[in-house]
Amino acid sequence: MRAVQAIVDSSIRIKRSDIRDKTLERIRQAFSAKNPDFEHRRRLRKNTRGLPAKIYFVEEVRDEVWIPRGGIDRLQEAMAADGCKLEIEDRRSLPDRHPFDNVFPLLPGFLFQQEGANRFARVGQGQVILPCGGGKTFMGLLAIKQVNTPTIVLAHTTDLVDQWIGASEELLGVTPTVFGGKTKQLSDFTIATPQVFKNRAPEEIEALFAHFGMLVVDENHHTPAKMFRTLIGRCPAKYRLGLTATPHREDGLDEVLPFFFGDVILKKTHQELVDLGVLVVPDVIGVETNFTYNYENHSDYGPMLEDLIVDEQRNALIVHYVEREVMAGCLCLVLSGRKAHCEAIGKMLKLRGVKAEVLTSKKTKRHRRAALEAAKRGWKELHVIVATQLADEGLDIPILSRLFITFPGRAKGKSEQRLGRLMRPHHSKPHPKLFDFIDVRVPHLRNQARERQQTYEKILGVAQQEMFTEHLQAKLAI
Repeated sequence: MRAVQAIVDSSIRIKRSDIRDKTLERIRQAFSAKNPDFEHRRRLRKNTRGLPAKIYFVEEVRDEVWIPRGGIDRLQEAMAADGCKLEIEDRRSLPDRHPFDNVFPLLPGFLFQQEGANRFARVGQGQVILPCGGGKTFMGLLAIKQVNTPTIVLAHTTDLVDQWIGASEELLGVTPTVFGGKTKQLSDFTIATPQVFKNRAPEEIEALFAHFGMLVVDENHHTPAKMFRTLIGRCPAKYRLGLTATPHREDGLDEVLPFFFGDVILKKTHQELVDLGVLVVPDVIGVETNFTYNYENHSDYGPMLEDLIVDEQRNALIVHYVEREVMAGCLCLVLSGRKAHCEAIGKMLKLRGVKAEVLTSKKTKRHRRAALEAAKRGWKELHVIVATQLADEGLDIPILSRLFITFPGRAKGKSEQRLGRLMRPHHSKPHPKLFDFIDVRVPHLRNQARERQQTYEKILGVAQQEMFTEHLQAKLAI
């Protein structure tokens, strides 16, 4: 077989002159995915002119071909099909510093994570898929301790950053540096949001990342976004770990995650973690509403949602249920997809004497942090958090026992994450319940609710958990 030289650092780099045209095309196809924008317009029978049918993740940069390094096995297969064999020159960064000396104990039921950390240390890359409450942050810290090299964690929200800081201080005994803003210096344990690199030149990003021997990307299902994959493609750290609860993406681009992180090295289902005693099984309760709308086609969807969030009877129904659970001593999380809806529900709850905090992107980081800390301290401090998608990722409140889904949608990944919010065990919380408000009089919204129910049944097991419906209007004069 013909030998082809390749350099591995932040990407796999091969001289363009060493690759035949047909081999390059084979590689391009191996590292491609359907373009979700093209597919969306095609399904709607709209004009797709000018839109490529596929997205390609192979770049030609000057006289080189750059290939995502997580897909090394895929690349070798494509090369071998044309009679070529890669000869690798490893230039990945691995500083000769070992900053993590503390030993922390594995929690009961979490021994499986040590196996995952051991495998990660052997292969040097991989993805970990654990449901909410399954200990993704703990797994990340265990892997960091295992390879013991300077590490940078990319977390896309400040709430996730705070979660990493708290866990790092508790388990590693190290306070990580949060890079960005006034903090210009790196440390051997650094956390950053991708946004802080937005206006930096690629060469500057690469020089910063060369400080590290390990990259961790929390919620790595965001990687297909250009900002994420650009950063990852500039990081030469030897070790690369992706963490997520929900690799599934509605646009189908979850299939490209192995291009950047390699194979899944650890995966546990909700049921497996329930069997281990790591998670508990909540009840799922469907609540029918009387909301109606003359929905005819997709152009009606936006106006319908605007009517839905101001529907007084529907909002009163939501508030009644939340207030009832608060009076029973339960900490509640109410989720909606609209800021105005959150504000309206929050205001109605406060008028009834409920201690409620509204968390949307309009609120300051300090306000959000204070509200989450109050919730963790328990029901006496705060009864209800009303939030938008800010609570879909990185919300860690084990004492949470009630969740209210008040806004339509079918997103499988979000349904999984939301259900997982309730499944964390805590010695002082009652048996958890999820309330899903179902707009049965609108066929399109009823179908979305059916898809959510299928997700719940898949996670909890149909034999174990039947989603049932409460016909509240028959009981209440609302």
